[in-house]
Amino acid sequence: MIIRGKNIPAYKLPAKVVEKGISKVKEIYNHLYGEYCAQKKKGLDRAESTIEAAFIVQLPEIWNKEQSVFETMLRDARFSPRLIVVPSYDFANDRIRTYGEELDYFTRLYGSRYILTAKELGEDFSGIRRQKFDYVFYQRCWEAYLPKALRSHELNKYFKLCYIPYCFHMFLEPRIYYKTPFFENMYITFASSSGQYEAMRGYGFKRAVFMGFPSLEDSAAAKREGTRALKNVLWTPRWREEDEYGGSSFFRYKESIFELQKRIQGIRLIFRPHPMLFENAIKENKMTAAEVENYKNRCLEQGIIIDTNANIDDTLRETDILLTDFSSIIMNAFMQGIPIVYLNGLPDLEPYEPFRSVMSLLYYSENWENAVAYVASILRGQDVMEEARLKLIDRVVLENKNSPDRILQYLSEA
Repeated sequence: MIIRGKNIPAYKLPAKVVEKGISKVKEIYNHLYGEYCAQKKKGLDRAESTIEAAFIVQLPEIWNKEQSVFETMLRDARFSPRLIVVPSYDFANDRIRTYGEELDYFTRLYGSRYILTAKELGEDFSGIRRQKFDYVFYQRCWEAYLPKALRSHELNKYFKLCYIPYCFHMFLEPRIYYKTPFFENMYITFASSSGQYEAMRGYGFKRAVFMGFPSLEDSAAAKREGTRALKNVLWTPRWREEDEYGGSSFFRYKESIFELQKRIQGIRLIFRPHPMLFENAIKENKMTAAEVENYKNRCLEQGIIIDTNANIDDTLRETDILLTDFSSIIMNAFMQGIPIVYLNGLPDLEPYEPFRSVMSLLYYSENWENAVAYVASILRGQDVMEEARLKLIDRVVLENKNSPDRILQYLSEA
């Protein structure tokens, strides 16, 4: 070896120089080997083995956003999906609970064959690192509610991470929404609309695609059946009163709601609180635990049904009118053709399509009397928006058609 014009045997080089050279060779080798493995994984190995996918699930209430993708994988010989069930989060006490409703729910749906829990992966879930998943799906982008071993900055070292939004994004989010470690760690985000996809790309976020939003086609297919002696009116208030999202009608109308069935004959009122509404009310000292329990008891005593369906589509299938605040439930309800009475202010944000068109077909109430009048009018058959709703539903279905199949095809080629 020649250094500065002198012949120096390699064995006389300083140890640090030799060590640095060896380290560089190893770095180049690891890079080339990684590229080789990646190409092999995309090529020949794919034809010989199934694609292993895991869905980290914690909330049954938002499973409908991913459900058809998982179930399509079950029927597709190319894929082998699993559910990693995590105990729900105790929002009031800032801790993860022990297993309960969430494990029962997913076990009822799929049995234990496709489920992994803390029993298999360890109490801290760190055993996931030993699994051979190709893709891992997140149920929502809020990682503080997950065990540390399941957060994206840990799992992106081992797997390709994917995200199907837990809600249909209706308004243009600020750039900072996507400037979080979670989105940076995603291998791919499946945007909920073409509008969200264009916004993400406009923000320089390259790891996004639009393959349709699975739950919209599912909602449109969930037709309401038969006729009912009583008309079901569903109330779905937001869980927080943040002004930027239009506020919540819960504290505004929680007493007024008791008179609705008395003022309008022939209806049944269904109350579906957000899963975190009461926990947050207690945490923010707006209600005590005793007041929450008392309120629930008053609902039951006055014939108001507190909805416990995990899948909102099951409830909407039996709903004739929706009373709501800003929520992705609006899109699910709209896709079932349900007339919607909007109770609060709208977020001060720019709407995406198709929600911009959906907004023009809502009934906006300025106060409680206005809301009651709309409900009474619709029940008399004066639903002037119905024809326009049905036309828009057809257009949205077309844009989101076969979304699960499109997502699976993308994953098989990625």
